[in-house]
Amino acid sequence: MLNPMLIPGGRSIQVLTHLIRTRKIPHAMLFTGIDGVGRYQTAIRLAMALNCTGQPDISTESDGQNTNGDSQDPAYWPVCGSCPACRKIITGEHPDILSIQPAGNALKIDQIRSLCDTLALKPYDARYRFAILEKAQAMTLPAANALLKMLEEPPARTTLILIANKPSDLLPTIFSRCQHLRFPPLPEEQIARSIADSEGISEEASRLIAAMAGGSHQTAREMDSGQWLRQRHWLMDELMQIHRGPAPDKTGSTRRIMALADILARDPQHIFHLLGIMKSWLRDLAMVAFTPEHTINRDRTDQIKEVAASVPSQTFVGSFEALEKIEKQILANANPRLALETYLATLAQNISTSGGLESIKNYG
Repeated sequence: MLNPMLIPGGRSIQVLTHLIRTRKIPHAMLFTGIDGVGRYQTAIRLAMALNCTGQPDISTESDGQNTNGDSQDPAYWPVCGSCPACRKIITGEHPDILSIQPAGNALKIDQIRSLCDTLALKPYDARYRFAILEKAQAMTLPAANALLKMLEEPPARTTLILIANKPSDLLPTIFSRCQHLRFPPLPEEQIARSIADSEGISEEASRLIAAMAGGSHQTAREMDSGQWLRQRHWLMDELMQIHRGPAPDKTGSTRRIMALADILARDPQHIFHLLGIMKSWLRDLAMVAFTPEHTINRDRTDQIKEVAASVPSQTFVGSFEALEKIEKQILANANPRLALETYLATLAQNISTSGGLESIKNYG
């Protein structure tokens, strides 16, 4: 069964609730937002709400309530979860609720043509047919043009839901034919409750992971392991070591930086999570003097204040921006070890205790 905790609230859900009540469902919608904020879950729940036979409809004649509770909350949309339609949608076996994912790294024209052929037929069983295109930003240009032809002559009783990160990921001609709903990042409290309930981890760990996840439940689930917590503690200790200055043997300090870059680059699957830890550390350093209550790495607040007190905040902002550039270079197939060696050497020069004090003198 879908977890209602993972379905967002806010303006987009209010709009969808109104559409359910009025039965004025657009032929195409675009759900945007970062990965892991419940866009796909909401699309599936919407399909269930419009096809469920085990609960009464929400109608325009009602007062906005149904027998389950507040209809502005998707947890209370008319979904029983146990009727034949709901069960088929949950298991992915409903013939009229289609989910299309990229083949490899792209949504290809053959996939869109096959979808168009299917949607040219009448719905088999559903009152409202749905086709959900995940990662719509991965459409090739020929695929997008094929989809555009279908949007110009939409099939009856069918809604196409495109899921993408942002509107600019799509052709303007496709975007203009969709009702756009933006899904904001999930609240930290919502993510913390979900992973604590599902994984049985401590409240402190769940709150820390939720703070690091940037509003994405998917990211939180990927981080939710003892290994990630151990990696974070290790990396934080290494960053503190960089701050405390070079070893008496300068060659030893260089070797340490090269070894750190090598370890970070060794695991391509998790490198961006590790860089995310570094970014959260730099972000906290830049902001702790102004908004200490919004520190992400709350268990390291004392150390963060120690570093921030000896280095100008502009240094951390510049280091954060430089790390974002490194991320883009690695995504563009730059050598991660070489890129990180250069970055960490510069970082050590900028934020080490001796370098930091010298920077303050020069800054003044």
